Amino acid sequence: MEWLGLHLGTVVPPPGYQVLYAYHQPALVAVAYLVACAGSFATLDINERIYQAGLRRVRWQWSALCAACLAGTIWAMHFISMLAFQPAHGTHYDLGITLASLGIAAAAGVALVLALARPQLSLRGYLLCASGIGCAIASMHYVGMAAMHAHAQQHYHTGLMAVSVALAIGASGVALLLGRRLREESGPYHRLLKVAASLVIGAGVIAAHFTGMWALQLVAPVDGGARSVASNNSWQLAAAVASITLLLLVCSLIAALSDKKLQQKDRDLQRVNALLAELHAMRASLEHAATHDTLTNLLNRRGFNQALALKLAHCPPERKLALMCLDIDHFKAVNDQHGHDAGDASLQALAAAIGVAARNPGDIAARLGGDEFCVVLELYTQAEALALAERIRRLVAHPIEVAGEVLHLTTSIGVCVSPGQASNAGELLKRADIALYRCKARGRNGVVCYDSQLPSTLQVVGTRCATLPLDEAHPLTYGRSWANTQGETTTAHSEGSAST
Repeated sequence: MEWLGLHLGTVVPPPGYQVLYAYHQPALVAVAYLVACAGSFATLDINERIYQAGLRRVRWQWSALCAACLAGTIWAMHFISMLAFQPAHGTHYDLGITLASLGIAAAAGVALVLALARPQLSLRGYLLCASGIGCAIASMHYVGMAAMHAHAQQHYHTGLMAVSVALAIGASGVALLLGRRLREESGPYHRLLKVAASLVIGAGVIAAHFTGMWALQLVAPVDGGARSVASNNSWQLAAAVASITLLLLVCSLIAALSDKKLQQKDRDLQRVNALLAELHAMRASLEHAATHDTLTNLLNRRGFNQALALKLAHCPPERKLALMCLDIDHFKAVNDQHGHDAGDASLQALAAAIGVAARNPGDIAARLGGDEFCVVLELYTQAEALALAERIRRLVAHPIEVAGEVLHLTTSIGVCVSPGQASNAGELLKRADIALYRCKARGRNGVVCYDSQLPSTLQVVGTRCATLPLDEAHPLTYGRSWANTQGETTTAHSEGSAST
């Protein structure tokens, strides 16, 4: 049988023909093997870049380079091996058939890249891909052999041809398996594993080639001698092919290594950004802890002072700033009779009431210490402040349950409005505090607003507060009763700004 000038299945030369002796130069065989190994390493390295690329456009670019690298490697290895082939007569190569073999090599490279790009491969799919790629590589070899024109005829042993095809399929299967496996691994021995894999794949490809060459027998007429049919251009062609392939492999490796370094720098930058974000979160957490109360999550005294100063500095001139001082009536008795858990629950209830009553995120709420709370808000009239304070007082009055006991809490609130009743933060806080303690002195559970127009009086609003003369010279007394857990009635007395 004859195909592209190749005689298949004819081993015994016909009468009048003889089998010509040929050999391979070992040095060029070694060069061909090194080219195959270098191309395999470059292909595996670029395959990693495909797998790790994030953008689809970048993956397609690396895929095209990987296919070109693989095709160039197979093709260059083949023709360098053909250069090592030394028949007893001159040879030359047909350009059209040579380019056709290059096209087959390119198809094999594209097929391998597409197979590697699939997320999963079944055993059947794996065998089909390996068989298709191996047959393409073998076809490239024999088409390239058909491009070699000489005085002798080419005869092939079909059994050895089948072995060369099987070796090409095996080398393709190994390349698929190692390519998919190595791209997902990393570690100190990863590069050594890639080198070892490249040596194995290169050995498989070159074994397939030289098995095909082993199947070759050159038959020439007995009286023809060793005649050269044309000028031998093998050296020039091989030099050009080797130079182009070497340039392609070097450029591919440089691109792959550069991309790997860039990705490493990008990963380092991501780690640095993650550390900076963690440090920023830790700093924000520390700042939050330094300016907020852990029990109620409201601002503490330090955070309140900072927020109040900013609020006073940026309050629009057409608006007023109201400051409320609040505390829980008889808070010490709650702690003494019901325990600190009940005291904590009472503080959280007051904080929750403030949060519900707050009108906008710009309002400031703080726990200054113990059961002392402050609220700062922007408004247009004093009546708005009194309405909000009354709403907080009523919300606190709702019963709460702690450890099976029902607590009925009340709160006293003092209000001061700036400008008009105070000119700075210290004065605003002081006068709101005065209003608070006047409310407590009058019976608690109410709202008192400091009146700057009438310094001798305080306006009192609420269910239990009334107008109270501001006479600092005379201490005030009050009495109040509540039931303790044993059902006994206890009366507390205080003077001035005594226990809250």
